[in-house]
Amino acid sequence: MMLRRLLRPAFGMAVLVAVLVTVNPGAVGDRLERAHLLTALVAIIGLSTTHLIAAAAWRRILALLGDVRLSWGSTMRIFYAAQAIGGVTPGNVGGDV
Repeated sequence: MMLRRLLRPAFGMAVLVAVLVTVNPGAVGDRLERAHLLTALVAIIGLSTTHLIAAAAWRRILALLGDVRLSWGSTMRIFYAAQAIGGVTPGNVGGDV
């Protein structure tokens, strides 16, 4: 259990480093400066809602087919971790895992 507590943050940091290596921070900053705040907020809310719907469907599938019951906190944590890993793996393979 102790090893797991150490590996989880290390894995998260590795994914973050992978994202930072593949992104140009200067270009991201330029885009953020030009972004329209209201449009960005609506887009973030829409994306978050889409993720909630997908996570809810995934949670339901787990319960029906795998007889696995997850709390909403665990569901969202695992779902977003899969999205993050999928974002840095070829063909979104990490998201499937």
